Order: sequence, then C-alpha cells, then structure tokens
Amino acid sequence: MITHKYTFNKQERLNKKVEINKLFSESYSFTIYPLRFLYVINNDPENSVPVKLLVSVPKRIHKRAVKRNLLKRRIKEAYRKIKPSFLEETLFKKTKINLAIIYTSNEVLPYNEINKKVNLGIKKLLTEVERRESSF
Repeated sequence: MITHKYTFNKQERLNKKVEINKLFSESYSFTIYPLRFLYVINNDPENSVPVKLLVSVPKRIHKRAVKRNLLKRRIKEAYRKIKPSFLEETLFKKTKINLAIIYTSNEVLPYNEINKKVNLGIKKLLTEVERRESSF
C-alpha cells in the first residue's frame, strides 16, 4: 500500500490510457479558478491505491515547458501536503477516486495561491463524492 503518507509514488499517479480516457469521457467536474478538477469514482478491485492523480498544464496556454513543469510541481506539492487527510477520508468512506487537476490560467500564480485552491478543491471534491455516493 502506501509507505509514507507525504509521498507521491508512481502507483498513485494516473497513467493508464484506459483510465485517463474514462476520466475525460465519463467524469464529473468543477472549477475553482485557476484549477479544474475532474473526477470519477473508481471501484476497480484491481486498484490498490484509494486516489490516483493526474496533473495537467495545457501546452496551448503555457508554451514553455519550464512554466508548465513549474506549475505542475506546485500543484503536486500542494496535493502532497493535503494528501494524508484526503486519504484518511477516502479510506474511511471506502471510496476509490481517479482525479485530474488541470491548470487553466494564463498567468503563473505563486505557490501560496495554488495551495489554497488545491485545498479548497479537495474539500469540495470530498463533499461532492459523498453526495454522489449517497444518491446511489
């Protein structure tokens, strides 16, 4: 399972083409500017990790790879810091989620702002997942 709570291992990354296609075709989404969150509840028994994450910064918005990589690092770091409480909630509810965070702004925001938005997005995601699972 997860060895250390503040890591972001390879098995926690969303990298299977089938899962990514499913995420972009069948997902629910919401936006907390400058981030767009797409998620799908994944109850695949093969999946050993409760949350799989994909971070994207579109090339058509930020042409330079240096900026894209900087923004991806900032988003991943913000996620990594909130991950222990997020995983605790998902494990408590026995939910598995595939999540994509997409950066949509034209400007490069500082880490503090991105961190606030990721935290707000994760909290909103938890309430939305709870609401969707209670409707089943």
